[in-house]
Amino acid sequence: MVREAPEKKPVAVVRPGIISAIVLKSLFVLVLLFSTAGESVAPSRNYLVIHKPGGINPFEPLMHAIGMVETMGNTMAFNEYEGAAGIFQIRQVRIDEYNRQTNSCFRLSDMFDYENSRKVFLHFASKIGPYNFEKIAKSWNGSGPMTEFYWRRIRSQLQKIQPA
Repeated sequence: MVREAPEKKPVAVVRPGIISAIVLKSLFVLVLLFSTAGESVAPSRNYLVIHKPGGINPFEPLMHAIGMVETMGNTMAFNEYEGAAGIFQIRQVRIDEYNRQTNSCFRLSDMFDYENSRKVFLHFASKIGPYNFEKIAKSWNGSGPMTEFYWRRIRSQLQKIQPA
């Protein structure tokens, strides 16, 4: 009894150039993995890095609320009428006072940088204290009857962040 050879089905045809490209890519990936694997397991430096936590900032909710009321969170906002810049809409008179009290040399254009605006805001807010948001907000806004309206807007933003 003679058996016929099973019919061979065609296998995917791969050109020699494609094989070498696949092999090269695989080798590259392996080399890359092994060259960086040691770094992730055992760092090459012989010192320990300890990250300092950011800490607690009791003014953070108020800063967020003021930023939203003043500029909708826009750090690049500028009010030509008042000459106020940055997320907290800081005017030159406040910068001058900050510079005088802290021996700094900020300019109005520096208030477009959030960290600079934050420093100025926190300087004045911390003089009032972290537990009287109403007084801080009204003081930040200025004086007069409009500060009451301003405080209501700030309080509304605070309630969105921290519902009672």
